[in-house]
Amino acid sequence: MKNELRLGLIGAGRIGPVHAETLAFRVPQARLAAIADLKQPAAQAVASRCNIPKVVSSGREIIADPAIDAVAICSPTDTHADLIVAAARAGKHIFCEKPISLSLKEIDPRPRRGCIRRSQAAGWLQSALRLQLSAGTPGGGVRWKSARRIFFTS
Repeated sequence: MKNELRLGLIGAGRIGPVHAETLAFRVPQARLAAIADLKQPAAQAVASRCNIPKVVSSGREIIADPAIDAVAICSPTDTHADLIVAAARAGKHIFCEKPISLSLKEIDPRPRRGCIRRSQAAGWLQSALRLQLSAGTPGGGVRWKSARRIFFTS
């Protein structure tokens, strides 16, 4: 059984560092494996503070990395929908900072099953990790879709 979830953080702007610190210092089962941002100094600063070993300039590099189990999308809103689709196609667990999109046309209208609502980011991250790890393997059964919901897909 794998006892940690390897995450890639996309976006080192306003909210990215907040989630990076939560994952790095408050969620012992989480390992931030990479961070991506077009502004390399911002990404380097967060990587240094949170002990993130890999810094890249593109979220797609993180999504393509087979060693990463999940992504936290903290980039500008207009990039969220495309990154969510790419991450889902790559089989990653997805956390996306709200809003998912500024356009309803970009959001999949299909109903979701098994939604859990949490009000605090640290609380739902910990809950998601516990659910993942109790299932035996990160990578199966839980998809992170928004800052307030975790959706079960199996």
